[in-house]
Amino acid sequence: MRACVANGGKSVWFRFYYSKIQHNHNFTLGDTRTVGRSKDSNGNKYGDWTAPPMVASLKPGEDAIFLAGKNKLKKLIYNNANNSISEQTFAFDFKAATNNIVSGVCQSPHDLNTIYVMTKNGNFFKSTDGGTNFTKSPATLAKADGSY
Repeated sequence: MRACVANGGKSVWFRFYYSKIQHNHNFTLGDTRTVGRSKDSNGNKYGDWTAPPMVASLKPGEDAIFLAGKNKLKKLIYNNANNSISEQTFAFDFKAATNNIVSGVCQSPHDLNTIYVMTKNGNFFKSTDGGTNFTKSPATLAKADGSY
């Protein structure tokens, strides 16, 4: 299982093995609503034996996570008004570019439009436009074993 705290500590996201991604409000604030999502927008299950990395969006007031583990980077966004999760799939295909899947992601706390991605075979990418375009770094992690 993986978990991360988002939205300034107001929510927790969970990713279970062979299961779904779940969003929980912070019960210490008195809101105990829970919502989960088992399949992506293409009908593919999120769950398998691995639990790839996810990181909280650093955008103030945004209750969202970036999700690694497939050929494209995804962002899941919680909608408080109807207690639902929507999905944004970024267009760049890392598997087509490197013959491997996304194994790590982070957002720069200094520039929220800068997103870094690593693939399972050690290739690094950077986006400076919020994920619309990615540029491959000439450097790779030589001993990347693909583990999360």
